[in-house]
Parts: sequence; C-alpha cells; structure tokens
Amino acid sequence: MKKGFKVCIIFLLALVLVMTACRGGKNENSSGDKTTIRYSTLANGRDANAIKELIDHAMSVNPDINIEFEPVVGDWWDLNQKYVSQIAAGDPPDIIRHAESFMTLLSINDYAADLGPRIKTLDMSNYYENTFSRYAGKQVMVPVGIYSQALFYNRDMFERAGIPEPRGYDNPWTFDEFRVAAKALTTGSGTSKVYGFAIPFDPAKWAGFLWGNGGDFHDADGKPTFNSPRFKETCQFLVDLIQVDGSMASPANAQAISPWDLFESGRCAMIITGQWDLVNVKAITDFKTGVAASPYNPKNPGAAPGEPMFLDGYCISKGSKFEEHAWKVILSFVDEEASAINIKNGVFGWPSNRNYAEAHQAELFTPPIDPDQVEALMGLAYTHNWPALPNWTETEQSIRRYFELMTLGEISVNDGCESIQAENVKFYQ
Repeated sequence: MKKGFKVCIIFLLALVLVMTACRGGKNENSSGDKTTIRYSTLANGRDANAIKELIDHAMSVNPDINIEFEPVVGDWWDLNQKYVSQIAAGDPPDIIRHAESFMTLLSINDYAADLGPRIKTLDMSNYYENTFSRYAGKQVMVPVGIYSQALFYNRDMFERAGIPEPRGYDNPWTFDEFRVAAKALTTGSGTSKVYGFAIPFDPAKWAGFLWGNGGDFHDADGKPTFNSPRFKETCQFLVDLIQVDGSMASPANAQAISPWDLFESGRCAMIITGQWDLVNVKAITDFKTGVAASPYNPKNPGAAPGEPMFLDGYCISKGSKFEEHAWKVILSFVDEEASAINIKNGVFGWPSNRNYAEAHQAELFTPPIDPDQVEALMGLAYTHNWPALPNWTETEQSIRRYFELMTLGEISVNDGCESIQAENVKFYQ
C-alpha cells in the first residue's frame, strides 16, 4: 500500500509538471531555456496554415522563444469576448492579433500595452506610417497588413452591353454614371434575374458611398452623425437602387444567395469587395474581373471617392511578464519573410512592410488584376480608416439592422436614420 501510494504521488506530481509546462505563459523556463509566449487570434480557413508558418518563422529567428498558439474560431467579436474573459480571469495571452475597430476599447480599458515608445525606435520608412494610428491617445497595435475595398466588376458583361467600364481614381465615376450603368446591366426577372449591383448590407461595404457623398459616420469629435443630411442622402441613394431601379439585390435576395455568389455565377455585374476575395477572383474562369474606384457625388462640395482601409494588428497584453520577448515575436510577424508567407497563403492583406510590398506589387495582385488597375484597389491616398470608436460594434449592428429595414421598405429612410442616431447617441456622450 505504501509503495502504491508513493507511485501514485509521483505520477500526480509528474502530471502537474507536464500541465505546468503546457501553460508556458506561467513559467519562463517552461520549455527548457526558452521563454514561452502565448499568442491568440482567429484561425479560420486558410489563416490557420499561414499562422503555423508565421509561428515557425518567428521561432526560427528567435531561438530563445517558444510560441504557444491559442486559436479562436469565429469572428472578431468571438475573439474579443474570449479575450475580455481571459483578462477578467487574470490570464490573457501575451500577444493578440485583433481588429482595428476594437483598438479604442482595448486602449481605454487598459487591456493592451502602449507600444508607442517601442514603435518610435522603428525605421518608419520600412512601413506604411499612416497605418500606425493612436487609439484613445495610445499606440497599442502594430499593423499586420492593409485591407482595402474597391468596385469589382464583370468586364465581359460590360463589353456585351456596350457600356464603358468604370474608371480609376484619376477619373472616377459619379453617382449618376454608376446608377445608369447598374440599371442598364440589369436584365431578366425572378430566379434568373441578373443584377447590375449587389452588396452585403453591413456598413463596411457601403461606407464608400457615404464618404463619396461627403458624409461620415461621426464628426471630428467622434459624435455620431447618423441623422445628418449626407447620411440620409446616401441611404436613400442605395434604397432607390433596390426599390426604384430594381438594379440592386435586396436583403431577401441576399438571404437566398450572397452578393459574392451572385457575382461569381455571373448574375451580378458589380460588387464592392476587397483583397480578401482575390483568391476567389483567381478561381473565376468564365469571365474577366476588373477593379475600379468607387463612385462619388460631385454635387456635394468636398465629396470625394474613397473606401475603407481595414487594419488588424498585434497587441501585447498589459501586464505581460514577457513584454520584451513578445515585442521580438511581433517584429518577426511583420518582417519581409513573414510578408512573403502571408502573400503566399493569400491572407492578411497588403503587407504593412513597405519594402516587401513595393518590391513585389506585381505578384501581389497580378493576375488576376491588370497592373493598370492595381491603384484602384490600393489607392491608399483615398482610403479612410475604419471607425475605432469605443462602442463601434454595437453601433455597426444597429446601422445594419435599420438599414435592412429601410431597404425592405418597412421604415422610411428618414425615420431609420433618426432611429440609428437615437439608439447610438448614448454611447458617445
């Protein structure tokens, strides 16, 4: 009995030691002489393979570091919920890759370390400096890459219809030109109808129309402007494409078949999408795809074409015991070799590493995009940072809900916009 008891105790002690080693963030020597850094982010689809390669690369250039990956399946909101719960439990990962729209939340709540002093030591000529933003006064993120949107279109459909193709940022389409073309490219009815335009109904996809109309989601002080004349005009323009012209797929259509599926199957001439769909564009063999600048409304003073610039980036959790090691890992995640890994796997957008991006521009986008159209997708001078307000997630859901009601005709554009303003003004007092 005593011998059996001793064996049991020894086994339990060994099990505890193994479990402690697996929780590397708790013990600097959990992997021999290496420091273990815990890293968490979304790992959906092909992202998972790229992340594994990035981790292997980071550990190869930092032989004193072991990286323990904690994947999250879902969307950014799922990642944020898990991260906040880990913080509340006092056990967050050392590094998290998160979306820009959550950065102000992380900064205000002191969840992420201020990386400003470390970022100052970087040679910014190696990066796109306009991507290193401050959120609530702090720089809490090193950007992974740049995602931008544009107007993607079926070049064959334009040619068959005898309609001139949309143009780049040097001579962008007006709202009127866009509307006429969308209507002319719409044919048929019922399940065989071909639409001139389709778009997902979240505000990220139609933000270019808002900025192109001279409007915005908020003013310079961050106060919501959802009941402003420009916001209402933009919503009315899009609603009229559905209810008056019949040239844009409605939310009911989108539930039956997504805008991308409409485009890919040749049942839609134009769609707003971004770099993340270039892999899908390459798979299209039935027609040629073009890329153009989003349209704008020159009737409004100050209006100019432009699309969102989406960023996600690496943050270090506030209070990490291994901040210096985590910083070294982040630098490895954004170096030139890491950029090559991301591009090979078709993930994380246009590299924030300027040296790599500019040296490899041709292979980044062509094919499937013609070289003379790349600027329409990567016109950084015309991009807007996506809102990173403290309660933007709730605001975005509110906008989408009322916008869908407008497009369905269940509420007027005026009442819908006033409802969005009333529902969200409390977040920005």
